[in-house]
Amino acid sequence: MEDAAGQQDPAASTELRQQIERAFREDGQLREEIAAMLPRAPRTVITASGERGVAAYHIDTVISGDNNSIQ
Repeated sequence: MEDAAGQQDPAASTELRQQIERAFREDGQLREEIAAMLPRAPRTVITASGERGVAAYHIDTVISGDNNSIQ
């Protein structure tokens, strides 16, 4: 946040953030109105099936099965 002279004012930014957080905590209607303005994230369903099934949203390395190892 900038002051009247155009300089960054970290204290004012902190104060504004605290006021917004307080308003969200204390005003359920405000929370609902703001939430209605935000886009909804798509729902993600991840399913693992089978004896050694592996499921993850993000995954790097998976070792599944008997007697496997990384070399």
